[in-house]
Amino acid sequence: MIRQNLIALQDKPDEAALKAAFKSFRLFHEATTGLYYLMPFDGPDPKRPEFGGYYHQFFPGNKRVDLSAFDAFVAAGVAADQFEKHQADRGVVRQAILLSKTLKTRVLCAYGDDEDTDIAAVAKDGMLEYLRFKALPVTTPADTPESHQRLREAHAAGSQDITIKGLADDPEPTQTETYMAGTYTPGAGYALEPYGQTLSGMVDADTAITLVLEEVPSGTHINLLFRNAELAFKHAFGRPAPNLFDFGLPIPTGKALKQIADGRGVSTDELIKSHGEFTLLYGAGRPTPPILEKAGKALKLGIVILLMPVIMIYMAIYEWMERRKGRS
Repeated sequence: MIRQNLIALQDKPDEAALKAAFKSFRLFHEATTGLYYLMPFDGPDPKRPEFGGYYHQFFPGNKRVDLSAFDAFVAAGVAADQFEKHQADRGVVRQAILLSKTLKTRVLCAYGDDEDTDIAAVAKDGMLEYLRFKALPVTTPADTPESHQRLREAHAAGSQDITIKGLADDPEPTQTETYMAGTYTPGAGYALEPYGQTLSGMVDADTAITLVLEEVPSGTHINLLFRNAELAFKHAFGRPAPNLFDFGLPIPTGKALKQIADGRGVSTDELIKSHGEFTLLYGAGRPTPPILEKAGKALKLGIVILLMPVIMIYMAIYEWMERRKGRS
């Protein structure tokens, strides 16, 4: 699974405030972005973060924040099949608001994966400033002579968009897909906005092509993983986001490092740098990650269930032996 779980802070938070708020954390400074990054616990390498290795959020459920407007927007969108509930991850929004209030700085919280989730929230002083998450595309039939001609021309011109061959037995319909995002800004409130459109269909008996007609903003491919995190990063900090496919993830070593660098046409030094230049500032605690905590609870319950019959048999034997002693 490809995923990125990012918590970026504009200013360096006070160590005492962090320790008062959290039993465990790791705070890093990153040189190329000049920002601070927070993790809830250690990754495999204590000196580096691991943004892709966990799904976990700060603040337990008893920390309250008013998200009634967000909840109403999500409920309406899910009911109308505009997006799925997991795409509008409430925890990401809640975490951004609470972290910004606790640490007194602008905070970006973003979570994205290859299972259609891409959400990013920016907050400052406990107030949501910006939200963007991927919603479901709207599909519209486009079986017209103009659409077919446009696809054929793009294909003949050597279009670099997606081409699939071998579809004679199951041809693709000609259609447009309008890509949608759930958004929030203080001025506009919550809304559902289009940010791009594709046209797809057959160009010959067994070849289909998908052509990007529009993308907003331009230069940000509509199917890019972590697209909303990149847009939110620029909104929050006024600078382009790092390469989130690499940033804060384990650095390849040995042959893998050279193979990946050669495949991208970059030097090994450039590839290493794209993973971020992190310095561990301070941290506390080494808690059990949530998945292991749940596994431990399940194991304890299983042991109790298995031991119950043994205990009952032991007690029955003990009682029988005590009765025999009484008769004697």
